[in-house]
Amino acid sequence: MEPQAQVGPQLGFRSNVRRTRLLLVTDANVIIAATLRDSTTRGLLLRGDVSPVAPRMVIAEIEKHIHEISAKNSLPVEINRRVLRLLANHIRLLPLRAYKRFLLEAYAMIGERDPTDVPYLAVALAVDADGIWTHDADFAAQNRFRVWNTAQLRELLCRGPGGSRGD
Repeated sequence: MEPQAQVGPQLGFRSNVRRTRLLLVTDANVIIAATLRDSTTRGLLLRGDVSPVAPRMVIAEIEKHIHEISAKNSLPVEINRRVLRLLANHIRLLPLRAYKRFLLEAYAMIGERDPTDVPYLAVALAVDADGIWTHDADFAAQNRFRVWNTAQLRELLCRGPGGSRGD
């Protein structure tokens, strides 16, 4: 297995090492879906062939809604916090300093449509992502990064050699 490209000491720059996993910016709605229940979304997020990355602030934003998540899935708040922490351990969470210089460019791409999506696009620019994993149609307004939904990722990643299904 070939090594995965890493963000180097000067945050935001990839090495020339070839990636073997999809580097996908993963937005809050995907992480919330994975927190809500043991689902395809959670399974894909925890698979080794997806390398999820997100702005660090996403976890704090989701934490603000942990009681709503608990009301929806009927699990105690503490269980949902544990699940969110587990998921966060599988996501490369970038601090603002890693993508700050890309915020204006990201704003120009999507900010007029939805300013809350700007940090995700800035992260995508900073790490030269393979795409954005989201259920948010606003990301389709930009054409720099491929937008993936969970069904598309499942279709791509759950196929074994020769097109057969495999897990």
